[in-house]
Amino acid sequence: LIERDIFVYDIFSVSNYTIMQQGTGNPEEVTKIRNEEERRVMELLCVDYELWGYPEPLLRDGYTHLDNIFDPEGKPKSDKLYAEIESKVSGVCESNPNANIFFPMGLGHHIDHLIIASIALGILRKHPSLKAYFYEDQPYVGGISLDEVTGFVQSSNPNFESHTFAFDNVLDKMSVLKHYKSQFDAEDVAWTYHHTQRRRGEVIWSTKDNIRRIKNEQYKIS
Repeated sequence: LIERDIFVYDIFSVSNYTIMQQGTGNPEEVTKIRNEEERRVMELLCVDYELWGYPEPLLRDGYTHLDNIFDPEGKPKSDKLYAEIESKVSGVCESNPNANIFFPMGLGHHIDHLIIASIALGILRKHPSLKAYFYEDQPYVGGISLDEVTGFVQSSNPNFESHTFAFDNVLDKMSVLKHYKSQFDAEDVAWTYHHTQRRRGEVIWSTKDNIRRIKNEQYKIS
């Protein structure tokens, strides 16, 4: 664990997707399963969290198939929930000016990750002192090359630099992810393991000042 006080916001926590029911599951039943998995993992990690209750893409207008969710040409700002979520995320940032806040980078083009990344990048542009950091989206990033990762990041912000939180043992991470049984299939596990190993840990991206700041803090992942 990162030895810091951590709070997790699970934004899209209503779902009809599992490995066996890919967008066809009963939303009430699937959401109950998924939320219980989240509760179990957060308890294991000793982390407080909050479910925001927004629906995943296949329960929103405009997304009828997995191809719609992982669209390289996806337009996050066109999503009807964008403005509402932007307001809530902005509120979290404003209420926690001294916190390090971590967002998905959007690698892999999952529309929900693109929405949050777009919102966070916009907030960071308006408030350059915000301690916002962007992580490489697993498992999806495991399916693309590191050159593609760099290209995507540079297209998001050409001034971003990276920092790696080294892992003592990647199997510790895998032992946590196994609790997401309804969501992680064999390919997801393989991509996650592959990417964590080739990065030798977890890579985050941000501005030069933010990266310098976090390098000076004492973090340990175990």
